Amino acid sequence: MNTSTAKIKTVAKTALRGHWVQPVLLLVTTYLITYLLDSILVSLFDPNAFMYVLLLMLLNYFVIFALDYGQYYYPMSLFGHQKFSIRMLFVGYNKFFYKRLVVLNFIKSILLTLSSLLVFIPFIGKLDWLNILSLMFNTSDITLFNRLFKIVQQFSMGHLLALLGLLILFGLIYLLLEAFFQITGYLVFENAQNPSAHFVVSGMLLLKGHWGQLLRLQLSFIIWYFFYAFTFVWLIPYRQMAIFVFYLNLKQDFAQKLNAYTNEAKTPDTPDQSKSDKD
Repeated sequence: MNTSTAKIKTVAKTALRGHWVQPVLLLVTTYLITYLLDSILVSLFDPNAFMYVLLLMLLNYFVIFALDYGQYYYPMSLFGHQKFSIRMLFVGYNKFFYKRLVVLNFIKSILLTLSSLLVFIPFIGKLDWLNILSLMFNTSDITLFNRLFKIVQQFSMGHLLALLGLLILFGLIYLLLEAFFQITGYLVFENAQNPSAHFVVSGMLLLKGHWGQLLRLQLSFIIWYFFYAFTFVWLIPYRQMAIFVFYLNLKQDFAQKLNAYTNEAKTPDTPDQSKSDKD
């Protein structure tokens, strides 16, 4: 794929010109629904209670996650000249997509959880596994955070550099996984009849030789994340559109390679063989 990161972002901005309001509306609606569901849980349970944590996890795994795929769907609908409707935010709940997206979200969650363990390598032996799991799943209290802060204060410079390196590594993995599963979402929308494992394998085949470019695309937005509280309404639709444009280029590149392979397979092996066929 010869298309540069700058070109992909230019195409994304051009596509969004005059269409920024729609993805922002989808994004804000997602935040409002998430806030409403969380407020209902808080009104019913103590935020530190096991039932609250359990129900919040179930909501994230089986309900809220699908709203992200509704946002991912918007760039595809824009390129397909589909009329905008707020209902497209709920396309992930469609019976043709939902089960497959649940499986993909579960795989994504497992991979993110495993990769987040990297960050806690410097704390092995200083925190027990129950504390580490509490931090990973956001069920820890202020006491545990204070203990974590005191441990970090006692780290040597080598430990601090190792922790920083692991945080950066986890961040890179996170960016790649976020983009990868957005791409697999498009594969689901276009080929809903296939099993979930097919989308993971297909996504990896599409990205073969292009992981570095995908990471560069994600990192090109990194400076805006430092001002996320002020830029997220503009940043998220822009990044999602850029990844969709990247996906379109991946498909085009894959089709070209497939055609080249097919043409090569049709080419006679040797001139002598062609001559013997004529005889």
